[in-house]
Amino acid sequence: MVANTGAEDPDRLRRVAEVNRFPVSTDFESYDFLRGEEMKDPSRYRIHFNNMGFRDSSDRRVPKPANTFRIIALGTYQTFGHGLGNDETFPARLERLLNQRFRGSPRVEVWNGGRHAGTAIIALARIRNEIYRYSPDLVLIDYGMVDPVVLGDDLFLHHAQLPEHGVLSIFRGPLAWLNKYLGQPQLLQRMTSKIVSLSKSSNVARFKHVMALILADLAKHHVPAVVINSTMSRVPDAEMAAVTKPYPGASFFSLRVWFRENPPLGEELRAFRSQPNWTEEFGENAATDVKRFPFEYHLDYFQYNSRGMLHFAEGLAELIEPIIGHK
Repeated sequence: MVANTGAEDPDRLRRVAEVNRFPVSTDFESYDFLRGEEMKDPSRYRIHFNNMGFRDSSDRRVPKPANTFRIIALGTYQTFGHGLGNDETFPARLERLLNQRFRGSPRVEVWNGGRHAGTAIIALARIRNEIYRYSPDLVLIDYGMVDPVVLGDDLFLHHAQLPEHGVLSIFRGPLAWLNKYLGQPQLLQRMTSKIVSLSKSSNVARFKHVMALILADLAKHHVPAVVINSTMSRVPDAEMAAVTKPYPGASFFSLRVWFRENPPLGEELRAFRSQPNWTEEFGENAATDVKRFPFEYHLDYFQYNSRGMLHFAEGLAELIEPIIGHK
């Protein structure tokens, strides 16, 4: 976990970029840790990182092939594709949709650079230290979920986590035990909620500052961007749209608006409702845990499942198609 601080420090950005790259040509198995312990085995899924350390099923080439439009997606849980196989993520689905529409001319690539608990400074660090060497034609930026509640590097009080250094680390084990067997104590819940509440305005201000640095940097290099504000973001659409507006080549996409204006209907609605919605299943007691969980989740039809990602990709494809055609 990385706080949105020190964005003007090149050495810090270099370190952030280095530690937030995944291993190359590697396979993992994970599970949906945001759901109850009883769902650990049923929710297992496979993760593959390609030759570039991106979560793609296919290897990529650094020199961009001729007649290719290259999109790089940087973001948090939903960009990574939490709980889903590689081919079910929205970057993978977006790549397939756009290639169907353009029929190979140009050939569209969408690289998945998402990671769990990502914050905007990770995108800034990777853009300045890595991403330009891939010659992107468009960058997708999807943050705002955890940025307002990260109080420092590796300091995320809502989950009773403590820094990985110093004497505080000795409390990590006992706190984990208390949470597992006693539940999160009411006093700790109130204390952490108060701390996060007091720090929210400054955290959001730092987040917006880093987002502005990202967009300014991309504009300077004449790389278009799409800022995605998801249903999981704690920053209102109007504020994110205002951050995006001043920068040439930057577009804004609200997932809330897309789902509100294009809801699933009929059979599609029934299919959505038949699939797991982890926002309703977080923890062992769904009704209690959703209310207690610190994020302002929106229990709409966007879900961390394959159908939700497809609908998400369809909305992005509509926005991106004219950008590719103009290029």
